[in-house]
Amino acid sequence: MTLYGVPLSPYVRKVLLVANELGTSLDTIEVPPNSDDATFRRISPMGRIPAFSDKAFELVDSSAISRYLIMQAGSDLMGGQNPTRQAQIVAWERFGDDDLAPALIDAFIERVVKPVRLGKPTDEAVVEAVLEDKLPPVWNRLEAMLSAGGAWLVEGELSYADLALGTHLASAELARTLPDPARYPNIAAWHQRLQARASYRAMMESAQGFMERMKKGGSA
Repeated sequence: MTLYGVPLSPYVRKVLLVANELGTSLDTIEVPPNSDDATFRRISPMGRIPAFSDKAFELVDSSAISRYLIMQAGSDLMGGQNPTRQAQIVAWERFGDDDLAPALIDAFIERVVKPVRLGKPTDEAVVEAVLEDKLPPVWNRLEAMLSAGGAWLVEGELSYADLALGTHLASAELARTLPDPARYPNIAAWHQRLQARASYRAMMESAQGFMERMKKGGSA
């Protein structure tokens, strides 16, 4: 199985995190969005990452790829046959992709993409606006949603929801925009549990290794 993309993307990291958790081996080909790599563009005509192939089966979209990997592995991470659990997992993923990711993106571009990929300085005024205006409403909602307790997001058990949302906390970690633990103790505690998992650490190592190579003039 082959994954196309770069681990600066939270959506590529989502698939990497899932694969790590499952113990599934992926061959990774580092291509940026809109790469002219012929195989990548056949799979992803619109140039979006991640793209994925498993022999003749080809797929685009992090959610679809993650579900394929989970079902292929016979894992219960998607909630099994429990409709309530499955619905909660989907809702958490949508919160991550539709609410948290857009709130983080400007800070991530300024503190990660610009210095690492583009060789440009960070505009800290943009970051401050994110920290003051865009992120607090999302952190407030997430803190309240986590207040019910339990080690993990859905019924206290690790699920795809934790991985799908965790990839965006990784963006905040890389961009140094994590919420204040004193103000958001539930988020901090949940994130620390993720950080303790080998799957999360391996995903972060992939992202940080890529960033170091880019700083030294690597391609992708």
